[in-house]
Order: sequence, then structure tokens, then C-alpha cells
Amino acid sequence: MAAPAARKTAAVKVATKNSVGRKAVPMLVHSFPSHSPLAEPHVVRSNDSVALRPMSIEEAVKEAAFRDREVFVFRDHGGQAMVLYRKRDGKMELIEVP
Repeated sequence: MAAPAARKTAAVKVATKNSVGRKAVPMLVHSFPSHSPLAEPHVVRSNDSVALRPMSIEEAVKEAAFRDREVFVFRDHGGQAMVLYRKRDGKMELIEVP
């Protein structure tokens, strides 16, 4: 993983007014990077979202709904890997893995 980008600092003198006159006060000004660094991905291993036996699409939809999973991975009877994904509107989307 790459080191975080170094922050640039610059000393700026700011004039302040007091009873005698103006006096320069040193102040640090920070310049932050234009993009934020990417966070490490959070990996969750779950056996509950993967079917162990081959099943039809209808069986997989019922199983995903029963297990209350947003993502469900299964194989059809031909051995093809497939992923069911529940969209925000509640509809299930089928993704065939090549």
C-alpha cells in the first residue's frame, strides 16, 4: 500500500492590530491533497450467501428471499455459476458468470 500523500504547509505572516501598531504573527496554512486515499476493502466471508447444491433460478430466488440476502451465489444444474442480486427497488437481478 502506498504511503499517504504528504501535506504541504506554508508559513504566512498575518498582520494584527494592537494598541501600539501592527505586528506580524506567524500562522501555518495547510494544503490538503486533492483526492482522498482509498480505504481498504472490508471483506466478509459468509457461507449463508452461497448455495452448496445446484438449483434452478426459481429455487435460488426463493432461497435468497428465505435467507434475506441481497447477494446470493449458486450454480445451475449445468454447473454454470450465477449470482442473484437484489436491487434497491426490491427486484432480483440475475448475473451469469462467464
